[in-house]
Amino acid sequence: MIDELYDLGLKHLENELSTQDELRQTLSYFNVVISQFDKNNWDINQVCQGKLFGLAGKLEEKNLNAGNALFNYLKAQKLNEGAGVKKNARTLAEKLGIEIDI
Repeated sequence: MIDELYDLGLKHLENELSTQDELRQTLSYFNVVISQFDKNNWDINQVCQGKLFGLAGKLEEKNLNAGNALFNYLKAQKLNEGAGVKKNARTLAEKLGIEIDI
């Protein structure tokens, strides 16, 4: 399930022709899965979790939800140092006027 969700997210991230409604629907799927991580303490590899949160951050940023994007970037980084979102988080934090330490 996680792989399918990740692939769906990548599709929307890479496809500039995705509609806002499609992007929002995909984000709603990500948010459901992410909320389940927090509520149920799912035993899923932290690398996978980090990638999922990282992609959720990129999708939120594409959807112009900067606060949610930064939250997801920071969570991804916390779960997996190699999540590949440090630059995204720093750039976004700078735009928002927020100091972060990663």
